[in-house]
Amino acid sequence: MDREKIQLSLRTVPEDIDIYIFGSYLFSEYPKDVDLIVIYNSNIYNGKNIFDKCLNLIIQLETKSGLPVDVTYLSIIEENEIGFLKIVNAMPIKDVFYINN
Repeated sequence: MDREKIQLSLRTVPEDIDIYIFGSYLFSEYPKDVDLIVIYNSNIYNGKNIFDKCLNLIIQLETKSGLPVDVTYLSIIEENEIGFLKIVNAMPIKDVFYINN
């Protein structure tokens, strides 16, 4: 899709968290939302603190895209078992948006 690249800051997202995008935002001219996958180490993060670490990014993306952001959180173990990234053809967020660190 040829659309203006949104500029995002990942300063509040720790480097050991991987963020991917998938779904209609990648392939539709008029997406209804932005779908993200957050992959995290469950030995370091739990449900509450992984959400807190990503909240600023989600707010930025909703504000700048004008679309709701849906987030799927998977531990590294869950991703290795399911292979969700491959199933949904997810792309690293840095390949879709301009990232400032």
